[in-house]
Amino acid sequence: MKHANKDIDQQLRDLESKSLPDLSRIDGHWQQMKAQLAPATPAPAKVPVKYGGWILSAAALVVGVAVSLGIRSNRSKKQVTNDPVIAVVSAQTVPQDTVPAKKARPMKTRKTPKAPTTSTVPQEPKVVADTVIAKKAVPVKRSTEASKPTLKTSHKIPRKKKVLLKARTSDGRDTTLEATIIEEIEVRDTLKPTLEEFFSKLQKPAQHFNIKSDRDTLLMGEDGSAFFIPANTFPTNEDVTITLKEFFSYEDIITNRLFTNSGRNQLVTGGMIHLEVSVGGKKLDLMDGKKIKWFVPDTSIDMKDMELFEGRKGSNSFSVAPDNGTTSSGQSFIDWAPAYREFSNQVVTREVRVLDLRDLPMYTKESSGKAVFVRSRESSFSRKELKARLEEKYGNYYDRIIVRNQGSDNQKEGAAFTFGNSEKWGWLEYTSIGDTAWISILQAQFYKLPALDTMVLINGRRIQSASISSLLNRVAGNFSVDIQKLGWINCDRFYKNRNLVEFAINLDDDASRCFTVLVFERFKSILPGVISGKKVVFQGVPAGEPVQIICVRQENGRIVRANRSLKLSRTTISDMQFEDITPEEFRKEAARMDK
Repeated sequence: MKHANKDIDQQLRDLESKSLPDLSRIDGHWQQMKAQLAPATPAPAKVPVKYGGWILSAAALVVGVAVSLGIRSNRSKKQVTNDPVIAVVSAQTVPQDTVPAKKARPMKTRKTPKAPTTSTVPQEPKVVADTVIAKKAVPVKRSTEASKPTLKTSHKIPRKKKVLLKARTSDGRDTTLEATIIEEIEVRDTLKPTLEEFFSKLQKPAQHFNIKSDRDTLLMGEDGSAFFIPANTFPTNEDVTITLKEFFSYEDIITNRLFTNSGRNQLVTGGMIHLEVSVGGKKLDLMDGKKIKWFVPDTSIDMKDMELFEGRKGSNSFSVAPDNGTTSSGQSFIDWAPAYREFSNQVVTREVRVLDLRDLPMYTKESSGKAVFVRSRESSFSRKELKARLEEKYGNYYDRIIVRNQGSDNQKEGAAFTFGNSEKWGWLEYTSIGDTAWISILQAQFYKLPALDTMVLINGRRIQSASISSLLNRVAGNFSVDIQKLGWINCDRFYKNRNLVEFAINLDDDASRCFTVLVFERFKSILPGVISGKKVVFQGVPAGEPVQIICVRQENGRIVRANRSLKLSRTTISDMQFEDITPEEFRKEAARMDK
């Protein structure tokens, strides 16, 4: 463009040199004009000759500039400029309709086409928004829900988007255009509600406890569990957070899609829990050799044969997980492995401190009704005080009570309240009375001795805290077991039945998209099945047992449920009647199965 401008300037200079007027007679013409215009007054003084040349030069310059401007103006009307411009946009050149294009691109430099000569005054250029279609798909971020959807489709939708483009106006000024482009966006849809979303609304909320790791702690869960956590059980000196979920009822077990099987063996459950420990969001395990005592709320005779089982996530032997990851009857994939530790209700013991006032005199004399007792050297009571207590307790049996101090001439020393070798209660040996000792509640009741104090022990370990001892008294008769591993924990026993059959359900649909279980009525047990096309097969189930079949699936964008009661046999059933159901209605149905 600079080269073109130089050519134009040179042509103008040539024209000026050819068209300049003859200025050789300008002085004479000037004198003649001045004489004609002069008034009839005395002529003014002549201008000195030295200023005449300067005035003539100025006049010549003015005339030359005027001629040059006239020539350039005339040439601009007759000649079209060849200057290149960038994306000249005006109200006349910008199209108003939508222009399809594969991709929005910045406008390239091009030569301006020749235009007819016009004498109109240039107007201020107007910038008009342009509209372009861009076919490049732009991903759309969608909100993350509690659980990932399973059944998906997608489609494309148009979306307008404003962009800025650089351009130059007709008068040579740079400007910015605001254009609107239309993008085609691929949107992924979910056939709602999915089973994941349905069951996510039924999840059991967790309980959280913050405890001191260097102190003995007894936690009481909302559903009846209790946990005794000795001091220094975890590898930290900081406060820890205990996260607990309890599953003891059919309502909680069914709605959270938990099962009772160990491999292909059926279990009868006394309840399940999920236990985690963390510090600042980091999970912790128990230190080597440390244990947590778990007390279950059930105190019935059914708990007698219960064992501890630990949950293992992975392939469930009763249920086949589909490759596409969609919801199936084996959604939770928790298989229970036996830990070979039994539950017991004899773990917590209580002892009382009593004053030894047993009716065990050293000797008696029937003829005089005299009884001689020996006072222990460890007694905090004097002979006189002990005699008064003995007379109050045994005055109706003896006419005269004598108390002697224990000495070297008395029988050999031995601890009070010690058992002999009898297979039954045995004979209690003694050397003295009057001292205090910790004995079991049964012993105190047998000898009718009032308790001066009470002590709670777990596995023989005395609990010093009065508040913890008070709480332990409430669960002293509950069944309990030692936990050595955190995570999924179950209180179960194997169900033994030799009359086993194969039972199947034909759902007339992809069975992997259904949550299907057998709920037993006589005992607490829930089994999933093996997915086989449109069937759910239950292998090795007890014949004749009354059960309820529960099947939940998605159908035409709705969640539907089928429920049927029957006794198990070697057969395949179909014609399951499905009805619409809400999460709250499903929860109430599950709760009605608890007896």
